[in-house]
Amino acid sequence: MHETKIVQIASKFDGAFIEPVHRQSEKRLVFNCFMHVLNLIDRVQPNVVKQNENTLRFFVDSVFFRKLYDAGHLSEISMEQLEPKDFVVYYNGQDKTHVGLNVAPNRVESKWGIGPLFRHGLWDVPKSYGDTLRYFKPPEQAKVDAFLRQTLPMVELSEV
Repeated sequence: MHETKIVQIASKFDGAFIEPVHRQSEKRLVFNCFMHVLNLIDRVQPNVVKQNENTLRFFVDSVFFRKLYDAGHLSEISMEQLEPKDFVVYYNGQDKTHVGLNVAPNRVESKWGIGPLFRHGLWDVPKSYGDTLRYFKPPEQAKVDAFLRQTLPMVELSEV
């Protein structure tokens, strides 16, 4: 897809860091950033529906993530409390637009749309992801799985 072009563009900016991660699912086009951080890649079937010729709609998306937050399953932390595997959530206004896993200071691993999985600098993301960051401790996997089964009963979920 476009990962080579993204890496080439990033190389033109001093301090930018973007590298593809190649351990992703063979079905990478039907998974998104929310599914990546919630450890649902290759575990959710069905996970996407086509809304029209050019639009895919994921069952686990920013709306599901907001519901998980509203239900009290995500604990917000400060940047100073951030540890590996904590969530880095990008906001555009009030909208959660993107999420990644903290992997090191100023380094995030995230799935970009229906494209590649990248490791990148905290702010080395598309501008459309927003200009505000918030940080969260990930919920226990059993809680995520139970919430998904409750919220989306038509979706099949395989075990970890």
